[in-house]
Amino acid sequence: MKNIISCAIVMMMFLTVTANANNGPKKGSKNGPDKPVAIQNADFKGGNTEMLDYIHTNLKYPECARENALEGTVEISFFVLADGSIHGARVIDGFDTPCNNAALKVIQDMPNWTPATRNGQAVGSKHKVKINFNLEI
Repeated sequence: MKNIISCAIVMMMFLTVTANANNGPKKGSKNGPDKPVAIQNADFKGGNTEMLDYIHTNLKYPECARENALEGTVEISFFVLADGSIHGARVIDGFDTPCNNAALKVIQDMPNWTPATRNGQAVGSKHKVKINFNLEI
């Protein structure tokens, strides 16, 4: 039987961040206490199912990890900028350097996302994705 990649997005957290991030509207802003802030999270075009397909298609299981039957999870943090591009991707929790690098590469090479919006304006946002490396027999 042959070993194949089985990747899954275990968790996706969306945290909207902006240059003026705070817990409420600024004093004197047009969004006073009685005007709610409308926030829409960034999204991989096509949603989580399409992102899972993208990762599954593009993730390369390192041969040395395959030969040593290494399995585990890599957590990647990255920003989706206001133009939808991916920036600042980094491994925040990993298990094997070649697998960490493979997970990082697949995130860095992602196509642009639909950016987050705040009151209708595109803003940058921070995301985390966990990618599982599993060998199936």
